Amino acid sequence: MESNKIVDQKILAKYRLAEKFEHESCVESMVLNAQIFPHWIDGSDCFWYIHKFRKQGMSPPVVAKSFRLVDAQRRTNCEAFDHQLFANALSRASKNDVESINLPISQLVFDLETNQLEFSAFGKSWRYAWSSNTCEELEITPCNWLVSPDKEKALLIRDYNLWVRHLKTGEEYALTSDGQKHYAYAVQPERVNMAIDRSDKAWLDATNPEALWSPDSKKILTVHVDEREVPEFPTTCYVPSDGAIRPHLIQTKYALPEDQAMAKFELLAIDLETRKVCKADYSAILDTVILAGLFSGNRAWWSDNGDKAFFLDVGRGQQQVKVIDFDTTTGATGLLFQELSDTYIDLSLEFERPAYLLPLPASNELIWFSERSGWAHLYLYDLNTGVCKNQITGGDWLVREILHIDINRRELIIQVAGRIKTRDPYYREICLVNIDTGNLEVIASGNYDHLVCTPTSINVVGAISFSQATTNCNGVSSDGQYIATSRSRIDDLPITILLDRAGNVVMEVERADISGLPGGWQWPEPVKLLADDQKN
Repeated sequence: MESNKIVDQKILAKYRLAEKFEHESCVESMVLNAQIFPHWIDGSDCFWYIHKFRKQGMSPPVVAKSFRLVDAQRRTNCEAFDHQLFANALSRASKNDVESINLPISQLVFDLETNQLEFSAFGKSWRYAWSSNTCEELEITPCNWLVSPDKEKALLIRDYNLWVRHLKTGEEYALTSDGQKHYAYAVQPERVNMAIDRSDKAWLDATNPEALWSPDSKKILTVHVDEREVPEFPTTCYVPSDGAIRPHLIQTKYALPEDQAMAKFELLAIDLETRKVCKADYSAILDTVILAGLFSGNRAWWSDNGDKAFFLDVGRGQQQVKVIDFDTTTGATGLLFQELSDTYIDLSLEFERPAYLLPLPASNELIWFSERSGWAHLYLYDLNTGVCKNQITGGDWLVREILHIDINRRELIIQVAGRIKTRDPYYREICLVNIDTGNLEVIASGNYDHLVCTPTSINVVGAISFSQATTNCNGVSSDGQYIATSRSRIDDLPITILLDRAGNVVMEVERADISGLPGGWQWPEPVKLLADDQKN
């Protein structure tokens, strides 16, 4: 008879196998490069991405990867570096075995002027130099530090309070001292980590501060999160991360719809020179948005000079959204404008993703996303007066996403859908629109879906978890001159092409490899059916 320990290990192995299938994509091994995730390199017309390929002569078949570098001006696509030389250099430096066909690296940052590459591997940060073919270990800036725009300081959470660290000297000092559990600074409410099996300290250690540096790096906009009166909600962790077999109970502060007590956000600004805390003269904002916080959800921003900040107050039930200005010296606040709805106000089309809002600090304007007309469109607001200056887009179609803004030309690159009524309404087009006149020009259109990555889009967020992308992933170059788009349809091969601003095809970047599909597989056949009303 098997011992309890052996039985426990077998049960645990089954759980781990089920977990593996849940988090890995079976499709990814059958279809390669259906979509790529471009990372444009600062100061250049180049981007890197990960290319997947099948390693021949290996049983079972192995999917390998290489890092590719695309130069839009030269119209070239080549290996970003010699993978074998790189693997040898990293192996020597890290004392680990490194395979050239599966480099364990992420968070790549290229410097094409010095021919150097910074990256993460084995829990450390490294720099690789082409000239000497060497890797050196770098000092790591922890991922949960919020680095200032001038790169001299970092904001971090310690013991429920906010601290600042000077990166050059290592000097640290506390900005707040009254933080405590369930009344902490710059955190997400505890419910965000509901049913995640980790300790309270681990939760704080892994949390990026919910805060925003002013453009001049002299002030911080943040929140004091009060959830002391929120009732606890029990959940069960059935597969503990410590390897235990027995499930255990987790108590989380979580408000249900009928609960009166909810987590609340108290807005405040902190001046680093004077250490003065300026609280907004405004009632605490209720925690009404499920996933993204005030700052990670793009619902707060600074003015150009840092004298003012702006934030959104989303009412419970999300039928009211207020735009509030906040004088960060006096604490005075004012209502600029609000949007009301009898149903539900969504600030983006992807559920609980960051709001599709684009502040223009230099002109003190705001591009506002709204479905007030029945269709998702963009509006231009004056943040001095709260007046809507003009509707940027309009019609019986919708804006799917803002991809890029050209401040000088006052133009946006956007994705739209449903404009051509004879096509699948989910197929996206890429368009250029003038902010002031609303003049719309089509960059890419056709009987295909044109997918362009953005740092917050769902497909990129998923790719980040598999180290296929980073938060710097973007389909549009920093100057807006080039756009990488994956063109696909359910009955055709996905292709990634590079376009210029005028919509001309610069080059084909990738064509999906479908050689891993099972024998006898056939393309799906699109069909169109009438709804129950027999009209649509």
